Amino acid sequence: MLPFATGSASELFKCVVKKPNVVQLEINGEMQSNSRDVSVQFLAELRVYTTVSRHRNVCAFLGALENVGMVLEYIEGRTLWDVIKESTSPEPKTELTRKKKIDFHNQLLD
Repeated sequence: MLPFATGSASELFKCVVKKPNVVQLEINGEMQSNSRDVSVQFLAELRVYTTVSRHRNVCAFLGALENVGMVLEYIEGRTLWDVIKESTSPEPKTELTRKKKIDFHNQLLD
């Protein structure tokens, strides 16, 4: 990954910081939070990222920032979800062919 800018003492990189989304709301006069569930899920995902070997279909884990989240490789382009939403819109720009669906399926299995 190449820096997109260089300074006198540092290099800047595009990256994705994945931060857990904790929500707190009041229901029937009681405060409810998903913080425990989010923490458990986040730690499980962090454990996976730090134990699996690098794979071409998974963005690279670059590290963790304390009290912020995970730093993941920045990947240019659309997500699979974007492709699916676009192909199922009322006026799709491109058709999701059987061949392309099989390709996506095989990439997911890989």
